[in-house]
Amino acid sequence: MAATLRRIAWCMVVALATAGLCSGETTESAVHILDSKTFKTWSAAQSLALVEFYAPWCGYCQAMAPAYEMAAKTLQEDKIPLAKVDCVEEKGLCDDMDIPGYPTLKVLKHGSFYSYNGTRQESAIVAYMRKHHRSAVTEVSSTEFGEFVKSERVVVMGFFDSDSSALRVLEEVAGDFRDEYAFGYTSNKLTAKKLGLTAPGLVVYKDFDERWDAFDGMFFANDVRKFIRARSIPLLGEMSARSFGTYAKAGFPIGTIFFKGDDSRKKLEAALLPVAKEFRGVVSFALVDVTFYQRHAFLLNLKAEWPAFAIQDVAAQTKYPMDQSKDLTTEEVRKFVQAFASGSLEPNYKSDPIPKANSGPVFELVSKQFTQIAFDKTKDVLIEFYAPQCIYCKRLAPIYSELGKSLMHNSGLVVAKMNAVTNDIPSNDPELSIPGYPTIVLIRADDNKVIKYDGDRSLESFVEFVRANGARPISYAPVNIEKAHGQVHGATHISLPMQPISPSAADYIKSAKAGIESLEYIDDLIREYLLFRGFKDTLKALEEDLEGDHDKGFHAEKIVDELLGMATGLDADGLLEYWKYLSYRFFSHLSPKYHRTTRMFEKRLIRLFLVSAINADRREKIRQFMDKHGKELGQQGGDWIPWLGLEYVDEPSARPEFEAHFGDDWLVSLKSALTDFIQTVFPAMAVPRIMLFDKDRREREALQRRLKIYEEQLNGETKIKALELSCMSSALVEDHIGGVPVAWSPNLKPATAELAADNIATIDQSLGVIQTDEPSSMLKISQEDVFLEHNSGISLAMFSPTGALIASYDDECILKIWSPDLTSTVPKLKNELDFTVNAMAWDKKHAHLLYLYDDDGYLHTLNTNTNLMSRQLLLERRHPWIQSMQTSSASSTLLTVSSSKPEATTDLLVHIWDANANKTVASKRLAFPAESHGVCAALNHNGNLAALAYSTGHVRLLDTRTFETVASITTKQKGLCSAEFSLDEDSLMVVTETGGLTQWSLRKDSQMTAASSLGIGAADGGAVSADSRLDYERVAFTPDRENIVIAPKDQCLVFNVDSAALTDTMRRHKGLVSCVDFVADRSLSASEDGTIRVARYRKV
Repeated sequence: MAATLRRIAWCMVVALATAGLCSGETTESAVHILDSKTFKTWSAAQSLALVEFYAPWCGYCQAMAPAYEMAAKTLQEDKIPLAKVDCVEEKGLCDDMDIPGYPTLKVLKHGSFYSYNGTRQESAIVAYMRKHHRSAVTEVSSTEFGEFVKSERVVVMGFFDSDSSALRVLEEVAGDFRDEYAFGYTSNKLTAKKLGLTAPGLVVYKDFDERWDAFDGMFFANDVRKFIRARSIPLLGEMSARSFGTYAKAGFPIGTIFFKGDDSRKKLEAALLPVAKEFRGVVSFALVDVTFYQRHAFLLNLKAEWPAFAIQDVAAQTKYPMDQSKDLTTEEVRKFVQAFASGSLEPNYKSDPIPKANSGPVFELVSKQFTQIAFDKTKDVLIEFYAPQCIYCKRLAPIYSELGKSLMHNSGLVVAKMNAVTNDIPSNDPELSIPGYPTIVLIRADDNKVIKYDGDRSLESFVEFVRANGARPISYAPVNIEKAHGQVHGATHISLPMQPISPSAADYIKSAKAGIESLEYIDDLIREYLLFRGFKDTLKALEEDLEGDHDKGFHAEKIVDELLGMATGLDADGLLEYWKYLSYRFFSHLSPKYHRTTRMFEKRLIRLFLVSAINADRREKIRQFMDKHGKELGQQGGDWIPWLGLEYVDEPSARPEFEAHFGDDWLVSLKSALTDFIQTVFPAMAVPRIMLFDKDRREREALQRRLKIYEEQLNGETKIKALELSCMSSALVEDHIGGVPVAWSPNLKPATAELAADNIATIDQSLGVIQTDEPSSMLKISQEDVFLEHNSGISLAMFSPTGALIASYDDECILKIWSPDLTSTVPKLKNELDFTVNAMAWDKKHAHLLYLYDDDGYLHTLNTNTNLMSRQLLLERRHPWIQSMQTSSASSTLLTVSSSKPEATTDLLVHIWDANANKTVASKRLAFPAESHGVCAALNHNGNLAALAYSTGHVRLLDTRTFETVASITTKQKGLCSAEFSLDEDSLMVVTETGGLTQWSLRKDSQMTAASSLGIGAADGGAVSADSRLDYERVAFTPDRENIVIAPKDQCLVFNVDSAALTDTMRRHKGLVSCVDFVADRSLSASEDGTIRVARYRKV
């Protein structure tokens, strides 16, 4: 039935293109099907054609199919064929054509392929191909002339006869520019005479500057191209992110004038227009508003002092900032541009200071010494270009450091690294462009040839790359890290006694929400106390203050009602005064990035006041307000300008710039968004300790109830070994993991080791066990889509709990929230963060909340409904390195595991955070084996039990309510990287870096019940390469725990857990996979190449 419905739905979509499909009839397609055998001969026979390269599983290809078919039928009358190639069946052909993704459309013209630059609708495809079918230069009659020269923003018109050689030149140029400008010619000499032209003549018509410019040079193609490019951009226009490409494409260096405010702009235009005219065709001049594009000024190495001027040579990748101590007068700028044009100006390169000490195994390279060191012809130079916030760079750091140590004795080689964010590269060699981080190149001795590295990031591969491509021989002396640290690893562990961790002052400060919820209770306690002490005057003063409480008892709804009431009641002074109070009282505690949000809400409230004045026919209120605040608003410019004259506009609700603000939906939306924002603000406050009284009381009662439960358990079946605790001054470190009862695995054999009954902590129903008897099943991929949401490598990506959204974060600190469903109407969110995200997790109970953990120990909460973000200090700064972050399905609780060092640390902090109350529930420091380089965590369904899997092979089970270790397992497997509870929570599954999968019983003396290998090891039994080793971000179990998705290197593999059989594989990425996730019936894999692949599955 379901298959029939799907077939009917699909037929409805493509009925026009595939008539007869639903009835079982077949209709011949107008699209030619090409393969590797027919592609070459068919292409050679076409003068003009369009070819689609697609994949059958691609959702975008399926969506475009009807339009492509209809376009093919329409273009048959023009004899323009359309064809397609299945890249799954013809992978080699598509690789030869360098197809980046699906669908890719390429125009075939006279034996050469060009990118199709139109949209994917039928009408657009037809118009685009017909345009290319016609001559690039249109003959224009005298009656058509006036209309034609106004048809486009830029029109190129030739004045010559049809047999003129000038027409041949113009046709050659038009072939290159036909998608950008309109080209025509006329043989009407009278029209040419009116313009003062003699044949052959050429004029560029435009809707800016002087409206037309005549070409006065010789008719050579390159000269004509240069003239058209120079006249196709304004003499002194305003440049934005959208128009930057136009300036860059023109091919001239860009002289950028940064201004702030309309007055500054007008003065600069008047002063620099003569310079722009003088150097037209040498330098393009453009104005840039620093209010929106200050970052662009910083990229040109300018300081935040305005106005400012800099020349950027996009082709040569050089920049020339003008001395900012000089005024931007006509003469000063003319001298500067003249110096640039004559070649006497040296480019400016951003650079860190030269390090005073630079004798380590990896040379810290900076821009000031780049040419001297990198292009030293006596040495090979290996350079890693990195970004401080790049997660992949951090992962590579220890390997690259070891590489430097292993090769430092080679006098003919320098191993170096350079921070490409704070240093410019003083070279225009295209091989030294940085597409992403890390980028590694070898600059060879003798000829200084730049060779990019594209292998896996293992020590052996780097050595082989240098050996194969360098001009100097090298010897490799590997450093034995384990031997160097053998004394640490073999040291005798001394167990330190524990004592309960007391709540810190920071915990009280961060418990604002819990205090606010008990505010009325605290007020009653204070009243009772004042009456008891007889402080009647104080009580009276308290009651008076409570009546005039500006904070409205910290009820966001009441505060918003007050604000909206003032705005609609036309009390402008009261509105602004109350907003000023709220800004000082609450908003000042937020991160600086929210200052823009507070200004946005202030602007909306003012506009609500203005709209309300119009609705109430009280325009004099607008005049009074503008007399007082109009100048300030006018200086902000932008969209405030129309509002300054609102008082004099008849029926403003009918004007497009005001219309939206007069609708009821706008007021409802404002109220909802403002309420959410203020609710987000409250947890940023520090509260007095008295407000925690009720919270402490409830916690004591909960502890008493828990103690009673434990007493009942001790009298029942549960046997818990008492942990011996003793006090020791200040130190709060738990016993080494070896100090608790353990179960040893016999080298992955089915047999099990016995443990004494009194050493086993049995986990019972109080920890939340779910039973299931569903049979195991295998997964097959039914559809796979690739998404190009990012321009740089993706480091983190995961589904929301419902699977409706994906959160993805890349190396440029850009966070996106988007839907993988092509039919979704959910708007995308894009945030350029000013902090580095090291861990990310969705709230499984409140699916619209996303938690981000940064380098400084802050937890940021993003509300994806409002795109508002708040932050709280989660971890003490002694433990900044996040190892794992998990959220509970039963509550808004986060478990974080962090360490004091990135690896080889003995100091580990386990932290539980209540996101609802914005407070620390508990935290505990645990011993961490010195040789372990990581730990991963897993929570059971209600968050009462946590499993910590160490890379050493140890697994610790913690009761998160008491932080007691209830069981421990020693697997004897090195490199544990992932752990997950079974669905019935009777057992624990763990995965190693090399693909080992074992299952351990949590009820039968921690016995190993199953062991298998997922087969990612080296084929010859040797070591697994560094890129193939798994980590916790590249392993995901399905919700039913019956299947597992892993991602060694650049591809996702799907295995059945019970049989360890490979059931399916996703298509390869062009870079390494950074993370995977699985929810419901779909999985995702994110890659360093900036792509995300999403696969849907069916059970078989």
